[in-house]
Parts: sequence; C-alpha cells; structure tokens
Amino acid sequence: MKSIVVMATMLEAAEILPYYKPLCEEPFKMFERENQILVISGMGLDNAKKCAEFLFANYTFDELLNIGAAGALNENFKFGKFYEVDSFVDENAKKKASGKIVLLSCNRAIKSKEEREKFAQIADLVDMEAYAIYSVCAEKSKKFKAVKYVSDTKESCDIVENIKRLRKDTIKWI
Repeated sequence: MKSIVVMATMLEAAEILPYYKPLCEEPFKMFERENQILVISGMGLDNAKKCAEFLFANYTFDELLNIGAAGALNENFKFGKFYEVDSFVDENAKKKASGKIVLLSCNRAIKSKEEREKFAQIADLVDMEAYAIYSVCAEKSKKFKAVKYVSDTKESCDIVENIKRLRKDTIKWI
C-alpha cells in the first residue's frame, strides 16, 4: 500500500524527517521512504488544496494522511493529546457536523476567546489545512485520514514552542 503524508510545515515534520530521504523541492518539498511520501504543503487552505490536487495529478496512492497541530475549541480536548478526526468543516458551516471529532479549517489562526467560543458551536478543533485536503479527497473518492495534536488551548501560548515539544509523537502515526 502506498500512502502520502501531508504536513503543513517543516517545523511540524522535523522529528520524522530522518526516516525519509529527499525527493524534490518544487512545487512542494517532498521526501520518500518505502511505500510512503511525505509532502510539506505550506500553511493555509489554498496551499493545502493545491498540494492535494498536485498529488492526485502526479501520484497513485491508497491513502492520504494529514498530520499536524490544531487548536482546541473547548475544554474536552487536552493539550498534547493526539486525535483522529472523523468530520471536517470550513468556517462557512452553519452547524456542527456529525462525528465524534469535528475539525474546522480556516485561513487564519483562531486566537481570541470570542472566536474560539463562536467556532466551538460547529467544531472541536481548528487547523488551517485539513478541510481543503479532505474536500479534494472526497471529490476523488480517496481515503483520507487526519490526525491532529492539540498545540494550543487558549489565546496566549507559544504555538511554535508547543509544536517543538509535541511533534516527536507524530512518528507513531506514520
């Protein structure tokens, strides 16, 4: 089985890079190991969508996996824990999707308490890429899985430092 792992940033991927060898730098940084390709999409919905479309146009694979950081929108989701997401929405959603764990994706960081409370009505976690990848996979009827670790739970935290602390456990998911 060939799988592709998509991560937004080199910061998120740093701990698993030693398990891969470089494949190419353009249009996305890509790495490979037996039966698996790791791709750095760049942050945001547009980059993630372009990345997914590129992968479908140029590779044959069985599964696409998105791993990375997410913010918690409510207190049920704990800092440092990994969650396998089963429902995806964008910020235009009017109500919460059905599913155990709903992930909202948008093009900006959701930092303020007010925004977190607003979006907690439609999702549990928030990131900046997964919905775009999910949408392309759904259009192509391809299996998609997202695993997110909670890197922030409130307005004031150092997300970069939190990612550095938490990214080591991504190896368990590849």
